[in-house]
Amino acid sequence: MIAMGKTTSKKKRETAFRFCSQCSRLIANTAECPGCASPLKLVDETFFLQKTFGKYVIKRMVGAGGMGLVFLAVHQTLDKEAAVKVFVPDANDPTFEKRFLREARILGKLRHPNIVE
Repeated sequence: MIAMGKTTSKKKRETAFRFCSQCSRLIANTAECPGCASPLKLVDETFFLQKTFGKYVIKRMVGAGGMGLVFLAVHQTLDKEAAVKVFVPDANDPTFEKRFLREARILGKLRHPNIVE
């Protein structure tokens, strides 16, 4: 499972998410797909390794947060590293996607040497 943040104890805080093989969607906090009612398969961050999203190949996870997972990926054509954020919507939060898109648009406008594209 995915360790999130620093904890004071040896026990790590974990998050679980599920995958719908019918809709190809990731969803948290439910056992049934809200889109097609199919049963969901429990997966962890290794589910993404070596998978391709567009022209990006996922290499390893670099972090996890409240909205999703961040992976190191390599653009196949340019051979350039990039961060790819995969959001995992909460089935109980209808505003999740709207908030994620707002964050992506804001971050897409920022330029700084210490901010990865």
